[in-house]
Amino acid sequence: MTTNKSLPATTTGALFTVVGVCEIISVIGEVTTILQTQACNLKLSTVSNSATTEICSDLNISGKLVQSRMSITGTFGDALINTAKGVPVARQATSVIVQEGTIIATTSATNTGAIRWTARYK
Repeated sequence: MTTNKSLPATTTGALFTVVGVCEIISVIGEVTTILQTQACNLKLSTVSNSATTEICSDLNISGKLVQSRMSITGTFGDALINTAKGVPVARQATSVIVQEGTIIATTSATNTGAIRWTARYK
């Protein structure tokens, strides 16, 4: 699955809808429109049956350039990993099992910019 999203404005934004139980093998975001240079934290979570679970903790995304990438490790509590343009993204160490619901992005500030998110799952 792939989706291109502008950053949500100091709130959450839906990235993917999960139908049934799903094993997430990797989640990678690639900046497609430069992110505004202003402090802004980003994290990813799942929402299922009104319960929210963080699948990674915050990464400051201020000023990220086009083609910068970010990914999760698969270990809850680990920060979203930043990878500079041109540097390979490390493989996700652990898959994540998610229930039916939504995968969301949450920002701490209103910043301009967009990220193309790709999720591999089974």
